[in-house]
Amino acid sequence: LSFVRFNESSNIALQDVGLWNSEGLRIRYDVTQATTSDEINYLLAFTKGNWQTIDQWMTTIQDGQLPSPNFLTFPSAEFISITLINYPIDFASQDPNTVDNSGVGNRTISIGPETTINVDIYQKGEDFTGNPSILGITNMSWLDANISASSQIMSTTFQVNISNISPGTNISSYYWLDIPADQTGGSYNTTIFIKAVETGTSP
Repeated sequence: LSFVRFNESSNIALQDVGLWNSEGLRIRYDVTQATTSDEINYLLAFTKGNWQTIDQWMTTIQDGQLPSPNFLTFPSAEFISITLINYPIDFASQDPNTVDNSGVGNRTISIGPETTINVDIYQKGEDFTGNPSILGITNMSWLDANISASSQIMSTTFQVNISNISPGTNISSYYWLDIPADQTGGSYNTTIFIKAVETGTSP
């Protein structure tokens, strides 16, 4: 059995479809009106035989002027593998009116070696929620090096953090949090979103 999807130019008429020598699929056309600019497009999936089966019957569909078959081709599959190591982020207990409070421990964004393309890393976050107050996500920042003065402020919309990362790369991730002087004490939580996309594209 075979699954077939095909279409042909208006000058080419389908005659019949059947099995060839009980192995491959045969599609027969009337090509008496065909010109060299006409074409036949196929998408075939064989459950018996292999790609060589196509060559066995393609050239003998019917005598006459036959346009060159145009086989559909597909780009190689793109695959991204990303692993977050030592997440979530814990800022422990911090005092009001302090800046650049580091997250406890070290974190890594790992792009798996099975990834087939270079990627860009995007991050965003939601505002911290507590009881009864909130803490804006812009009080949090990130960088792939332990240099708080150069860190990138987090946003509620995706922002590119680092670009053109090759498969098999591990990226160190450092986070800092500022606590305003008038921030109400309590436990706060947020959700951080990290996304890897093909380099040059948007999430």
